[in-house]
Amino acid sequence: MEKLHPILFLKALFENYDFSPWYQCIRYKKQVLFSAKPFLKAADVIIIKDIPDYLSLEQSTSKDYTWLKVTTLKGHSIQVEQYQNLEAYLTANFSAKSRSNLRRYTKRLETCFNIRYVCYWGSIPKDEYEALFIALKKLLVKRFAQKKEVNYELQHLADFEAQIYTQIVNKQAALYVIYHHQEPISIRINMIKENLGFYMISAYDIDYAKFHLGSIDMVKNIEWCIQHKMLSYDLLKGYDYYKKNWMTQSFDYYNHIIYNNKKRKARLYANYLKLKTQMLYLSYYSLKKINADLYYKSLKQRLYTLSAQNNKEQKILVIDALPFEASTGIEIKLIQGEKNEHLKKIIFDFLFSSQQSLDEIKLYKAKETQDHYQVIGKKTTYAFTVKTRKQ
Repeated sequence: MEKLHPILFLKALFENYDFSPWYQCIRYKKQVLFSAKPFLKAADVIIIKDIPDYLSLEQSTSKDYTWLKVTTLKGHSIQVEQYQNLEAYLTANFSAKSRSNLRRYTKRLETCFNIRYVCYWGSIPKDEYEALFIALKKLLVKRFAQKKEVNYELQHLADFEAQIYTQIVNKQAALYVIYHHQEPISIRINMIKENLGFYMISAYDIDYAKFHLGSIDMVKNIEWCIQHKMLSYDLLKGYDYYKKNWMTQSFDYYNHIIYNNKKRKARLYANYLKLKTQMLYLSYYSLKKINADLYYKSLKQRLYTLSAQNNKEQKILVIDALPFEASTGIEIKLIQGEKNEHLKKIIFDFLFSSQQSLDEIKLYKAKETQDHYQVIGKKTTYAFTVKTRKQ
């Protein structure tokens, strides 16, 4: 048998792949996403991975091929077509307390910073596009270092950058960005197929974590989907613990293993692949029932920490300190390249709790005492000392 190259269903769908050897039509409810072209000669065995079961796939009429179906993982989506506006979605899916918290986080973010929301869909300056991908990579690296995990999404980032620009121009993708002044602090890539939205990848600046920036980003993207008459917003698979908070329905992914039933080797190989895949996911769910996935994640984090120690990464310790006279200190700018990068989260947490704007405070460093700082705002003052140690 020739080496098998699986087809990732959604990737192929976004790239207008010709499914005609195997499917006549692909639909979401009444919405046609693909209709067959003239039949092409197909390989003897093909595997099409991660097909969401909310789509209707009408198989080819060819009698030469047999379709084997294997259920794999769970996915989550939001049926945004059900809601007239964001408030209707939030009311239907969140408690009054949760809705109040989301509004509070958003208001606090906009009080403390000069925030603007931009969705690039239909056009984007090329230099701005390139700068956003540089920023996205930086945010991903920073976020996963905090989580003590290897970021497997980074390996796909170059492919996204090579493709997404044209897709944005053609309204087949959207780049949603939250800016503080000119600095992108949250970036999300969505793919668009007809009027279906798909959440592909995102990252936010963890220095703004106190403001629940990840939740604000999700809310804004759901609102955008509702405003632009999307039928659904697919959150895809993975990170179930988070996506379950937002989804309105879960669904199964499955693989199609399609083979030429006129050829014995193809039939045997396809059934072997089916059994192998079934056993793989049976083992996965069995291990998940006994929380083996949590132990595995903990082990990976420990290994990551050991690696970080080898790279001499440092942990920042913040200690409350006595205030000093501003006149005895040196005023410094918070955002000044990497020199004062380590102070951002400390200051931003202070802004959150004191409800002050970044533009209304001044930051001083004591002349005599190393790493002794003081924030002076209109409402309150905060003095602290910063120390670092190896993780």
